[in-house]
Parts: sequence; structure tokens; C-alpha cells
Amino acid sequence: MKTRATKTAMTPAATVKGKKNQPGDVANTLLNCALELFARKNYSSVRIKDIADATGHNSALIYYYFGSKENLFLKVIESTVEKAFEQFEAIKHDARDPQQVLFLWIQIHIMQFYLLQKLAKISLDYAGTHGRTPKSIKRLKNFMKKSRWC
Repeated sequence: MKTRATKTAMTPAATVKGKKNQPGDVANTLLNCALELFARKNYSSVRIKDIADATGHNSALIYYYFGSKENLFLKVIESTVEKAFEQFEAIKHDARDPQQVLFLWIQIHIMQFYLLQKLAKISLDYAGTHGRTPKSIKRLKNFMKKSRWC
């Protein structure tokens, strides 16, 4: 018979520091921490254990959500681009003409400067690593292509 502690430790919404986390909260915490670590250091030097230690979660939880460091990295890129798009879509409906749309596009890039700066840094860093795969480079290029129009 499993004890309550064992069951909780294996649940994706594990209790961390006495607070019950929802699965989406845990994933977002891992993504945000990974973005910060990848931007501060570089892809090659950040280990899954570093992300786990920084969030207070078990390394196995990162593998549960993302499968690998590379998948986590690609999800960081994807979620960062999505955040920028969400911001742009939220204000784009206020545009009266194409000139206003362009102004809003520039405004979003100014408002999201630090986020987009981190995205550019980690993307360039990853492109120079030896462990990258053709599949991941293709996905990264697609995300970056999409982000040019947010």
C-alpha cells in the first residue's frame, strides 16, 4: 500500500514548500525559471538539476512535463513567442489603419524588450551548440519566423 507522501511526490501537482500547485502552475514555473537560467548562462551549461534546484521541484518532474532538456528549451521559445503574440493581439484591435498596426507592433517590441532580448540570446546561443538536432533547429526557425510578425 502506498503512503500518502509517496503518492504526493509522484503527482505532477506536487506540494512544494507547503503549497499545493496546479499542474499548469508547475509547468509555468519551470518554463519561467528555465528562460531565466538559459538567458543568464547558456543552453549548454544549464542542467535539468539547476532548474529543479532553482524551482524547488524534483528533476523527474521536469522530465515528466517536457521529456528532455531540449524539449523544455523549445517550449520556452514557443511560450515566449506566444506571450508576445498575446500582447500584440490584445492591443491590435485598437488600430485604425496599417500605420497604427505598425506603431503597435513597434510598441509591443518596446514593451517586451527584455523578454524578446532573452529570446534572441538563448536562440543564438542554442544555434551554436553541438547537441542541437535538425528537428529542433527547424522548430526554432519557425518560432523565430513567427515572432518577427508579432
